[in-house]
Amino acid sequence: MVEAIEVQRITDWLVETTLGSFDLEKFFPEFCQRVANAGIDICRGHIGVKTLHPLYNSLVMTWQQRRGLLVEKIGFDVDPAAWERSPLSALIQSGEEYAYYDLEAGNNWQNYTLLKELSEAGNTGYLGLLIPFGRSETTVAQQDGLVASWATDKEGGFSDPEILALRRLSSRLALAVKVHKREQTASNVLNAYLGEDAGQRVLNGRIQRGDVDSIDAIVWYSDLRESTRLAAELEPQEFMTLLSSYFERTGQPITDHGGSILKFVGDAILGIFPVNERVGLQRASREAVQAAWESVESLKNEKVMVKGVEESLVMGVGLHFGKILFGNAGLPDRLEFTMIGATVNETCRIEGLTKTSEHSILVSETIKDNVPIEWDFIGQEELRGVPEL
Repeated sequence: MVEAIEVQRITDWLVETTLGSFDLEKFFPEFCQRVANAGIDICRGHIGVKTLHPLYNSLVMTWQQRRGLLVEKIGFDVDPAAWERSPLSALIQSGEEYAYYDLEAGNNWQNYTLLKELSEAGNTGYLGLLIPFGRSETTVAQQDGLVASWATDKEGGFSDPEILALRRLSSRLALAVKVHKREQTASNVLNAYLGEDAGQRVLNGRIQRGDVDSIDAIVWYSDLRESTRLAAELEPQEFMTLLSSYFERTGQPITDHGGSILKFVGDAILGIFPVNERVGLQRASREAVQAAWESVESLKNEKVMVKGVEESLVMGVGLHFGKILFGNAGLPDRLEFTMIGATVNETCRIEGLTKTSEHSILVSETIKDNVPIEWDFIGQEELRGVPEL
């Protein structure tokens, strides 16, 4: 039997949790268990929400009383056919707020593979819900809302009071998920476009023009050779596909080794490996050099056909250590989180020397002294616009 006071307690807990900071993967199983403990005999809970993330399209969580939580991040390349044949997809298309299926009787659920599987596993009732994040028509068009479903193996399925309680609790759950989604969206977008470190600085309030920190860091600057010619000789989509693959091969090692990519400048990458109390100069130097080596090696496997001739891609990497200014610059209402200073300019000049040397990676003396490998000394070079390095 559903106790109104227990439903209210769950609602109060939802509000308190939503006002704080919570982990959705821990939050949802606890919510399901609280619902079960309140006298609503659920054995399965399922939620799905569309995300704004460069790698996956939606987040899906399925909780089962005996198996725990399954979390799935659905990518953009997944065949939509399975979803389109699901009861939740049918619910969205119907324009209704909920649908209940008696898995012990009737045949209105026989065409849904999921419901047949649930019935065969002993489930007796299935409740599907759509909770919009705004107006219903906007939710359907933009897929902005929460889809949820609840299943029971209790004889007779869900009662009318249980369905009403689940609808009420699911709307409160949707509010928590909406708040979490908006926060995650802000973080995902900032991290994708600014980098994780800069993104978190903005979220923490560093949004005023002139907000700046002076930090010690190893600066990375890399560049793709012959990119202007390739852009002219390849089809636009083909070149963009090539550029994306190039950035993935050459940029991923930066983040893998503790660095941050600040920006893509055309076909160039500007990044940093901060040096601080946690990561000293020696460790940062080793990580930066290892990342550079992995980038160059990975790019060797990238080939491109240009006018019927297969070509290898070549890049140059410059690494240099020094102090940089890291912060906001630009117009009052159009800012960019960037880094400036002599170290940045010097790193770009160092990378430029790879075009005339036989080496794809060039580093300054400070980094060389902190990475005990056998280095080739190319001699003293005068850097344009730099009096002495």
